[in-house]
Amino acid sequence: MNSLGGASVLRDYHVESVLGIMKNRIESLEKEGRIRPSDPVCIFGLDKLSFAIRTLLCDRGYRIQAYLVDDEALAMDARREELNFASRYLNANDDLIDIQFAGSPDCPDLSEAMIFAAGGEARKAAACTDNSGRPLKERLIVLYDKQEGAYSRCLTGLKEVTHDELQQAEKEMLQRIDDFCRQNGLRYWVCGGTLLGTVRHKGFIPWDDDIDIFLPMPDYQRFLELFPEDEQYSALKRDGRRPDRYVDCFAKVIDKRIAVREDQETYRKLHAAWVDIFPLVGMPGEEQERKRFIASFYETEKRMWQSYYRSGGSFQDFPGWFEKEDAILNAYSFDDSPYVGVLGTAYRERDCTPSCVYDATLRMPFEDIEVSAPEGYKEYLDRLYGKDWMTPPDPSKRKTVHNLEIFWI
Repeated sequence: MNSLGGASVLRDYHVESVLGIMKNRIESLEKEGRIRPSDPVCIFGLDKLSFAIRTLLCDRGYRIQAYLVDDEALAMDARREELNFASRYLNANDDLIDIQFAGSPDCPDLSEAMIFAAGGEARKAAACTDNSGRPLKERLIVLYDKQEGAYSRCLTGLKEVTHDELQQAEKEMLQRIDDFCRQNGLRYWVCGGTLLGTVRHKGFIPWDDDIDIFLPMPDYQRFLELFPEDEQYSALKRDGRRPDRYVDCFAKVIDKRIAVREDQETYRKLHAAWVDIFPLVGMPGEEQERKRFIASFYETEKRMWQSYYRSGGSFQDFPGWFEKEDAILNAYSFDDSPYVGVLGTAYRERDCTPSCVYDATLRMPFEDIEVSAPEGYKEYLDRLYGKDWMTPPDPSKRKTVHNLEIFWI
């Protein structure tokens, strides 16, 4: 799938900038004369896309009258939270945008307002009326519908991959990685939820849908240099020459027989099924210095994504940020540092341990294969999940964190 058409394997990685699509739509509507900055405007919804619409419109000189929602209780709660925030942090409320229940008698007159929406909020808006009973859909401008376009059409008619099939494919990838690392003398260990599953379930956490491993930075770099590509498997890493094609922090080994569509709200990804490959990097021994070091990476990551929002959905500035992040990741030697850890995950400082955790490697069962785990896995899991990690969570919390659609190609 070298463009977005069908093929027997998915050879590439595609990123759809939802912000870029919405920005282009606004520009087209302005050229057609259908909207002007002087028009009264409301935005339907309180999700990330709604807030992105506000930014895109305000950057072009529009004045937003209100956010609209279809739930009166939601409008009241959101308005209260906004005012609480303003009272704590702002000197004036001039920049706050009112939040209104669209059908309320108290809602301002919307008869002349254009209603902007995107995604699922657009479908909600189309079913609402204003306080005079007039349908909002008469003035509704949908800036983005994820059911339309190449990202939705390209997988039409393909057979969905079941949860069990996905886990089986990922386990086969892990076996391939394990064989390759052992043959080439590369240190690796399963990590995160995969290590937790290895210890607690002797395999996958039953509701999990991905596999994570990490390698010391020198081994990580050699892995990416040496891992061979064939018809089914390859390793992917971000490339400054193609920042709009791969935006993930670290590398992946992929199975090109399986296509995954992943919704990140302000952008969408289409790629093959994967195993995440993280580098373990050296860190300072002194606690405050280590905290500053960790914070510097996350600040760089935040500023990189701020550039995406400021530019209206362009990845053009990412190569420079990639270089800054790489400099941080390589600042300390893994083998000479008293602390080591992973940067770029949601765990931040918890994803950091004394280096002695990795002094030795254990071979442990994972389903019907064996994998490598650090001898100090208990300290690692204690830091990541708390000391009661052997107790499974409440059934209501046993769910994946990813928003995926998965198909056989």
